Parts: sequence; C-alpha cells; structure tokens
Amino acid sequence: YQSQALKDVQKYASAAGLTVSNTNFDTPADTTESANPLTKTFIITLQSPVSYNKLIQFLDAIEGNLPKMQIASIDLSRPTANSADQVTAGEIKIAISTR
Repeated sequence: YQSQALKDVQKYASAAGLTVSNTNFDTPADTTESANPLTKTFIITLQSPVSYNKLIQFLDAIEGNLPKMQIASIDLSRPTANSADQVTAGEIKIAISTR
C-alpha cells in the first residue's frame, strides 16, 4: 500500500502545484488503526507556505482517491508575512484503507 499511496499523494500534489517535502510511514498505531486493523496511517509534510486554494484542491483529491484515503489530522497556521492566500502547512496525517 505504501508505494501506491506515495505515488498518489505525489501525483495530487504535483497537479495542485505543491511539493511533498517529507513522508513517514513509520507512525505509531493510533486509535483509528486500533479500531480498524484495515486502516494504516502515514504522515506527509508539504513545502510551506502554500496557497490555501491549492491546499484545498490537494486535500479534495486525497479524499476522493481509491483506495480510500482520508485526512486524519492537519496542522495549519498563518505565515509571518501578511499574505491573504498563504498558509503554513505542518504535518498532515492521512489514513488509508488497506485489504
């Protein structure tokens, strides 16, 4: 599942004009995985700051992916420079259904 998930995430990021700077599949099991053993989580980091509109486009593509991926958590903040359309994206935890 890891290679397909990574390929899909990079494809969606590229289509939205974003860059994935880090991926981590070695995340500890959380309550999502404990409740459903067919769900795995991984963490990505995008190169920041990013356009808010491009980030929404990227997140929408992730949510519509097959196999099913869902955003489990995301860390967003405003960059120090005043820019109406820019946000700083921290770690994005993605849950993926596996068989």
